[in-house]
Amino acid sequence: MAKVFPDLAGGYSGKVGKSLYYRVKKDCFVKTLPEKTTPPTERQSEQQLLFEMMGQLSGAMAEVSQHGFPKCAKKLWTAPNMFIHVNKGLCTVESTETGAVSVDYPSMLCAKGNLMMPEVSVTYSEEEHSLSFLATGTDENYNRCKPDDVLYAAVLESDLFQCKIVRIGTRGEGGTSSTTLHSLWNKDALHVYAFATSAKGKDASRSVYLPIA
Repeated sequence: MAKVFPDLAGGYSGKVGKSLYYRVKKDCFVKTLPEKTTPPTERQSEQQLLFEMMGQLSGAMAEVSQHGFPKCAKKLWTAPNMFIHVNKGLCTVESTETGAVSVDYPSMLCAKGNLMMPEVSVTYSEEEHSLSFLATGTDENYNRCKPDDVLYAAVLESDLFQCKIVRIGTRGEGGTSSTTLHSLWNKDALHVYAFATSAKGKDASRSVYLPIA
């Protein structure tokens, strides 16, 4: 609120544009009126919900994306931005009133590149609250499949939007690896993905969704 001197706005009274002039005794004051806002359309509400969900997912998968999208710098993109780009259409708004958004987790990509996808399986131990990974080793040596390719697993807990990345081993070695889960992580909210990167991390494979046995 500002005080207005008579020589500046002595003749003003009431609303003028976005300002309201009024008097208190002999003094004249002015204040800016709040702008009228119209409620968002259904489409705008949907877009806002989708934006918020993709923001949560990209934030949770940020560390994984650094490994899974090694070529994003060539497009002048950050890894989280690349994650959002390759996962367009992943989310569906169920209700704008409740804010419910569903996510097609089996279709989600946390890595994308030219390398051959790895062969990995995963099992859950209720007693130890852990996941064990079994990778099929191969000594094949192709342009897009090298024995020294590094195999990773990404474990997402979708209730808390938390994720951890697990190094399984190399493509040539295969073998097993395990990781203990946080005590607050819900087994039914787990989503597991596997992918490979080149030994120097300059290329990656497309990620594959792993059903938990």
